Amino acid sequence: MPNASWPRLHENRRGHIVTYLDEVAVSRHRPPYIYFLDPHGRPCYDVPLDKSGTRWATISKNDFIRLRGLGATGVWFLNGNGSGNEYVRTHLILGPSGPRPVLVSRLILGVGKNEVVRYQNGDPLDLRPANLIAYKGKASTNDLELLDVANRYRERQDKKRAARNAASNDNRRGRAAG
Repeated sequence: MPNASWPRLHENRRGHIVTYLDEVAVSRHRPPYIYFLDPHGRPCYDVPLDKSGTRWATISKNDFIRLRGLGATGVWFLNGNGSGNEYVRTHLILGPSGPRPVLVSRLILGVGKNEVVRYQNGDPLDLRPANLIAYKGKASTNDLELLDVANRYRERQDKKRAARNAASNDNRRGRAAG
């Protein structure tokens, strides 16, 4: 439930006056996501990229909800590309081998192999649709394909967990009846 002081006008991290609507706490190790209206009145989230809350990414509400629904629910972080540029990433768990980092901007646009994402205003922390442009390029991965792999793995794990829980419940019922 939003605090009684919401909504309120506030200067956001980019220096724009925005209407903050709510804070969504998702981890005790990170500051809460901040839900707000951008200067054009579009609903957005500011997502923390570090524990101290010094770096934030901005994403449209619709894209944020869509990505989380697709399984991109990991912590967001900044990661360099080796050439001095930093990009927003999250981890997808693809299988027993563990998590793999993926670019959030690529997931938003749904780009595949041989496509790259450019930032119209030059800010890789601004992940709103108006700032993201897909171009032909030399990308070697299809991040949406990775998202499908991660979802299939998660579904298999959920089925195994449900089967274990059902077996455990059957064992408890058997002991109680006997």
